[in-house]
Amino acid sequence: MSLESFLNQKNCAIVIVDMQEKLTYDISNLDSLVDRQLELLSAYKHVPVICLELKPISYGNTIKRISSEIYVGNRGVVVEKELGDGFTSDNFNLELNIKGVKNILLMGCNASLCVWATAQSAVERGYSIATSTDFISDSNSLRRSKYNFYDKSLNWYRKYCQVFV
Repeated sequence: MSLESFLNQKNCAIVIVDMQEKLTYDISNLDSLVDRQLELLSAYKHVPVICLELKPISYGNTIKRISSEIYVGNRGVVVEKELGDGFTSDNFNLELNIKGVKNILLMGCNASLCVWATAQSAVERGYSIATSTDFISDSNSLRRSKYNFYDKSLNWYRKYCQVFV
């Protein structure tokens, strides 16, 4: 299935994870990451968007370039979460149910932490998940970690999700 086919399904949503001011400062490819995310959001305006924010009082809100796009025409909602996994938020579960979502395209930062935790929970709950290295990234410190979290998470995505190139 192509990215276009995935996003044109009636029961699809785009979920943006942790693209917040204080969580994106250490991403070397931030400008290109946001450009690609905005390009997709602009091309698929019919797809609802749920924007997850980790403790906004601590980490700030979603960066303006993205939040201004998701608020156009009330197509997006912001859901606050206390933990990395978006499914720990009752409001996230509620939004997915209200929208009848079965297929989720994940975008965001902290690909090896919060995006990954949310993806794992989604798969366990029976959602079909897709992503692309064009739409997710990790901080430089996580990419440089001796534990290689980013590459390990990408291997998991390739095994359990549709990963578009």
